[in-house]
Amino acid sequence: MAAGSYSTRRRRADKSHKNGLSKLKHGLSALQEEKLQDFKDSFVEEFEDTPFQVAVLTYLSYFFLILFGYLRDFMRKYGLERSKAPKESGNEGFVPLYADFESFYTRNLYTRIRDCWNRPICSVPGANIEVLDRATNDYGWSFRLTGNTTKALNLGSYNYLGFAENVGPCTLNLHNELETLVARFVGKPAAIAFDMKSLENILRESVVQGQPRSHRPWRKILIIVEGIYRYFRQRLKDMGFIVYGHDASPVVPLLLFMPAKIAAFGREMLKRNIAVVVVGFPATPLIESRTRFCLSAAHTREMLDKALDAIDEVGDILLLKYSREHQRK
Repeated sequence: MAAGSYSTRRRRADKSHKNGLSKLKHGLSALQEEKLQDFKDSFVEEFEDTPFQVAVLTYLSYFFLILFGYLRDFMRKYGLERSKAPKESGNEGFVPLYADFESFYTRNLYTRIRDCWNRPICSVPGANIEVLDRATNDYGWSFRLTGNTTKALNLGSYNYLGFAENVGPCTLNLHNELETLVARFVGKPAAIAFDMKSLENILRESVVQGQPRSHRPWRKILIIVEGIYRYFRQRLKDMGFIVYGHDASPVVPLLLFMPAKIAAFGREMLKRNIAVVVVGFPATPLIESRTRFCLSAAHTREMLDKALDAIDEVGDILLLKYSREHQRK
C-alpha cells in the first residue's frame, strides 16, 4: 500500500514537473495564475489624455518658435544678425555632423533655455545639493560662473535608496533591526530586506514559482514598499496637475506641455531653492514636455511638503493645472 501510494504520488508529480520543468501553463496552477493576474493588475500606469486646447496651443507655440527661428537664420545668412554658432572651415564634400533640423533646433530653440540643463554642482547629489550659479550675456550661447552657490532641495537625481552621500555606511543598524522585526512578525528565524533594484525580480520569481520544492501557492504574501512616492504623486493629482506613471514609481513625471513653460518652471523652482529636471522634445513627444521628480529614501516628509507647496505656487503662476480627472480638493 505504501509503495503503491508512493508510486502514485511520483506519477502525479511527473505529470506536472519533469527534469525541473513544469508542463502547466507558465508553470502555474489555476489558483497561481489567478493570484499572478491579480498581482499584475495592481501595477497599472496612468496616462491622462492631453486636453485638446492645450495640444493646439502647444503646436502653435512650436510653430511660431520655428517660424521666427527661420527668420533669424535668414537674417544671419545676409549679415543682418551676427551668428554665434561655431563654423568649420575646409569641410567641403564632407557629410555634415548634424542633421539640418537638429542643428536648427539647437540653435534657435534649445540654446535660449539651455540654462535649465547641465547645471554644475559642488556637492554630492544627495537630498540637498549646492548649485553653482551661472550668468549669460548672450542668451545661452555661453555661461560664466558668478562665484555664488544656491543650496537647493534635490528632486532631479536618481537616488532611490538615499545612498548618494559622503557620510555614513550603506548598511545601517536600522536595516538589521528591520530584518529582525520582520522575521519575528512572520514567525521565522531570519528575514532579508531587498533594495528596489532586486525587488521586482524577487517578487515575480516568488509569486510565479510558489513555495520551494512543492511549488504550492502561498497562503499569504506580505509586500511592504515605501509610501513617499504614492503620497507625493497623490498630492500633485489633488492639486490638479496631470501626472503620468504608476503610484509606486520613484520617478514622478508632471506634464508642462508648452515649450515656454519648460524653462519657466525650472527657473521658478530654482528661485525657491528646489532643483528639478525638465524635459522636452526630442526626449519626449512634441506635446508632452514635462518635469521629472526623482524621489528617494533620503527625502523626509517635511522636504516633500516644502516641494509640494512650491510646486503648487508655481503651478498657479504658470497655469499648469490642466487635469480634468483630478480636481483640486
